[in-house]
Amino acid sequence: MTADFSQPEIVHFDSAPIPVNHVLRRLGYRRPEDVDPGIGALLDEEMRRAEGLFSPGGVCRFLKTAPHAPDGVAFENSDFTIKSRQVARLLSAADVAVVFMVTIGPGLEAAMDGLLKAGQTTNAFILDAIGSETADALADELHWNRLKAEAHRLGYSVTPRFSPGYGDWSLEAQAEIMLLCGGGRIGLS
Repeated sequence: MTADFSQPEIVHFDSAPIPVNHVLRRLGYRRPEDVDPGIGALLDEEMRRAEGLFSPGGVCRFLKTAPHAPDGVAFENSDFTIKSRQVARLLSAADVAVVFMVTIGPGLEAAMDGLLKAGQTTNAFILDAIGSETADALADELHWNRLKAEAHRLGYSVTPRFSPGYGDWSLEAQAEIMLLCGGGRIGLS
């Protein structure tokens, strides 16, 4: 991965490991030993199913920030702006920002829809938790491992991740990010 400011960059993942402890927390369990044996069997079944469904990918865009305003962030050579006081504070000292998107691919969602149509709601709920937590783990991998390494190589540090829908950053910003990053290139819509 290199900081190319001219265009979005496709990110490849070799795998998408399931973060089991996070899945358990999403399902309401504090510890693995708290899981009911029946639910544990369903969880094992859905984890096996999920592993064959992932086609992970990502896309990111490096942007140079323009002079900051207290209510948002603008970027050089781009019409893209972030309208958020919280993001403006987070990026107040930044001269570079990275906008990115990740996906586990469409396979899990299709399988979940099939489970719902078959009346297997519990299985679908578990599969949804697996997918959500695995997608979040991919975002962590890209953010904390790959982008942090590139930032350090360039003499920068990284801030925590902040997504549309957090705080005062509107969820509708996802549409702009899709265009900015070219999310369609990795199957996002």
